[in-house]
Amino acid sequence: MKRGYTFLYGIVFIISCAAPNAYARPKTVTNLSDFIQIAGTPYLCTSVAGATVLAKLRGTMTLAIGATYKEIKTRKTEKKVSRLERKLVRLRSKKPTRRRLKKIARLESKHSKKQSKLDTLDSYLTQCGSGSGGGEEIGDNEFLGNTTSLQAYRNELTDREIDHLLGTVAFGGSEELRQIGRVKGLSALVDALVDGVTTAKQNQELQDDALAWARHSMWLPEEDPSEHIWTAGAIEQGQFYRFLNTRNPFHEWMVLVLSHHFSLDIDGIGFAYNQYAHHGLQAHWELLLRESVGNFQSLTRSMFSDSAMNAWLQNYYNTKNSPNQNYARELLELFSLGAVDPISQAPNYGEDTIIAATAYVSGFLETLEENPVTGNDMMSIAYDSERHDSGAYTAFAGIQGAEITASMGPDEFLNHVFANHPGAPRYIAERIAGQMLYPGLSESVVQTLANTLRNNNYELKPMLKQILRSEAMFSRGARRSCIDSPLEHFVRLMRRVMPEGIKNDLDLNRRNQTIWTIWNAIYAASGSGQHLFEPDSVFGFKGSCNINRNGEIAYGEGWLSSQRLLNRSRGCIDIMNNMNSLEHDFVGALALRQGMTSGEIVTHVATQVYGLSLTSEEQSLLVQFLTGDLPSFQTLNTSDEYFIRSRITRLICLIGSTFETNVR
Repeated sequence: MKRGYTFLYGIVFIISCAAPNAYARPKTVTNLSDFIQIAGTPYLCTSVAGATVLAKLRGTMTLAIGATYKEIKTRKTEKKVSRLERKLVRLRSKKPTRRRLKKIARLESKHSKKQSKLDTLDSYLTQCGSGSGGGEEIGDNEFLGNTTSLQAYRNELTDREIDHLLGTVAFGGSEELRQIGRVKGLSALVDALVDGVTTAKQNQELQDDALAWARHSMWLPEEDPSEHIWTAGAIEQGQFYRFLNTRNPFHEWMVLVLSHHFSLDIDGIGFAYNQYAHHGLQAHWELLLRESVGNFQSLTRSMFSDSAMNAWLQNYYNTKNSPNQNYARELLELFSLGAVDPISQAPNYGEDTIIAATAYVSGFLETLEENPVTGNDMMSIAYDSERHDSGAYTAFAGIQGAEITASMGPDEFLNHVFANHPGAPRYIAERIAGQMLYPGLSESVVQTLANTLRNNNYELKPMLKQILRSEAMFSRGARRSCIDSPLEHFVRLMRRVMPEGIKNDLDLNRRNQTIWTIWNAIYAASGSGQHLFEPDSVFGFKGSCNINRNGEIAYGEGWLSSQRLLNRSRGCIDIMNNMNSLEHDFVGALALRQGMTSGEIVTHVATQVYGLSLTSEEQSLLVQFLTGDLPSFQTLNTSDEYFIRSRITRLICLIGSTFETNVR
């Protein structure tokens, strides 16, 4: 395990119940596990990123579930040690004046402390790696795949393997998909995920309903209230409706993945509330929906004429007389190639190629077309050869098979990149597979998937199925390989607590309350670091799962500041409070049974909502929370509204604060 990618657990989750609809204030809890004492401080070992790593607990240990995470800055410390050593070498090589000797003594003391810190950490991590850590047991017949093999895994899956697959790439899936996995096996489940289980008519009905929900956040201009103007909020609300109601959750997960790859801040481009350009928001959203498991080259080509992407990267200002490199740079660095190969780190292009690409993709302009519904003018993007730089340029100098000197148009250049540059399929394969399997894929895995992608003309489905059926997918290295993103976390929670999704025939009052529930989830994810369709920058979200665009491997530690994790807990409570206001049927949704004991309730909720097997310590502590100041409680009375809405909902959020429910 690389020391730079371990995590330190430090700050206890505080679950806030101050919202108006809160029924009770639960107790603060932390996580019990296998403790080791170092210098008088309690530590534990647990698993993340496919390895056993360090955890540190602070606060009381009497109640225990869920602590926050923080990256151990070992690489930073190592750099400091190395820097101090270089300074000492330089100083010792010079004439030993009194001033230099004092400085040497100070640096030696500092170096000794830093080195001691590294040695202590190394010693502890060695103990973790030797098997002293706790964590959920894995069955002898589970997760037996080879981490670096793309050969097909066995067809019969255990329930935990099914939950792993659906939890990783499908927001936890659905009972329909779990049954396919149990009865028909892996191959049928992967076909259901990638090909979908609905007809074209049903897909259109889902989008029609999503558009109806989106309309609630559209703007009605006073001068023409009949025209609904798209806003960023409308797109987010419509997509969240799809998250919760789709029977094809893998498709929606891929929409999320692709929205980060083709990074665009839909609120930042200025199309919201804009009668002239607002349709570009809907067009960009529906482009991602259309190609979520479609053709990657076609999707990349469509970005040329996507008005939202043109506004974001200003390609309609790029002409032969006034070059603008924004779009060309992102096309190369982010969309199609990456600055360097993900494995070899060999450069994929140089500055000469950026100049050439700027010329090749020039010629687009902002124009008008008639809205077929309202008859009003709306913004469109067109290509004008008169604005295009038709000069001959050299691109990819020194890269075998890709080097070319020519005059090319946008489509011709894109075709050349995907057909002839060896780095294109490797970059795309790694970008997608690394998020599905684990960060840090091997050369053989990347190249095999790249071959599949190129041999199928960049159709995504063959590669996606190869990944999902592979031994690597069901290896122990892929299990809980990353911290889940906030949107993954909250969508998975809501799909389990609302298995029937959102009804589209609600009365006005319940519809408005449901809208607030959706917005609670959007705000909760935003407060936890991830705003839907609004990445931090063109580089996406820093520290998200996989090789980040600064070239560093990350396991999702970008989501793990103290405040962001606290907001996850608060977000869960806010969502539960809104569902209480809606008088949501938790008994039916969670399949709670009359007469269940407190222990049965805890086990059932952990399994039903999170697919989680609790340790005996966690089970005991959660039962204590559930019964706490209700000593008379023995068995569940399903008509006890206070108990259901105050204790069961808080139980859901407490279990949702554990380490195991925040990884995928």
